[in-house]
Amino acid sequence: MQGVDRLDLRRAGFAIADGHSFKKWYKKLAMAIIDIARCSAYCTRKLSIDSSQALKAGSRAIRGCAVCKFEARYATECTDYYERHRVCLCRKKYSDDQPAAYMCPDSSATCWQKYHHYYFPQKLFNSSGRIMRESDLYLAHSAAAQQSRENPEALVTESTVDRVFDLLDEGVKANHNEELTVSKQRLVHN
Repeated sequence: MQGVDRLDLRRAGFAIADGHSFKKWYKKLAMAIIDIARCSAYCTRKLSIDSSQALKAGSRAIRGCAVCKFEARYATECTDYYERHRVCLCRKKYSDDQPAAYMCPDSSATCWQKYHHYYFPQKLFNSSGRIMRESDLYLAHSAAAQQSRENPEALVTESTVDRVFDLLDEGVKANHNEELTVSKQRLVHN
């Protein structure tokens, strides 16, 4: 379909003159001009930068929170778009007990605060909202991801196993403690 056909197809959705017959030709022309004006206004609104429809029409990668993506969480789609930095950020707080070395040390901050007070000054993101792959934080993130892919068993440490079983111990009665210690020893040795 060429441009004129697409415009006619779009204009058909806003048609107010279709299905009506007029004896005077200028009434039909006036209705057609109104259809074109409504269609043009819709297209202009849809393509404007501030429009939420422009972000909804884009891919999920554009709408997702940039900080959540970098910190390996599900990228929140309910975000605010900041035109100055060209980035989408959420305003949620995620409390990590011990953030990784490449993450923002202030785990009580929102994604917006982390971006403006830590990641942007550390030059993780450039002025167009994209991650700079030469930055120190990104290189540390890549090294940690590579290490976890090469040695996934290293992620399960004895302290992690202890923590999981401590949580399980709270909900389990005292007579099952012997079974837990036996299974705990098996998991650590494997």
